[in-house]
Amino acid sequence: MRVASTILVVIALMLGGVSAAQKRTTATGKGEIEISTPSSESVVWIDGVSRGKAGNTRKYTSRIPVGAHSVRVRTVGFEDWNR
Repeated sequence: MRVASTILVVIALMLGGVSAAQKRTTATGKGEIEISTPSSESVVWIDGVSRGKAGNTRKYTSRIPVGAHSVRVRTVGFEDWNR
């Protein structure tokens, strides 16, 4: 089993006002999270809820409320990645 540190997982929480490169939030306080995974079969969990597989692009994108969230990525052959 490969070590989780070898998994290329990039998370970018898009929060309004943090930097010019980030996307704007809506009036409802939603942001966007983008997770790049090592496999199209990687399953993404946010706040303990399975949100689905990364898909052919090996990226998972979703709109979620602005704030701190727990994220887990499960990929066969790798240790789970948690942040």
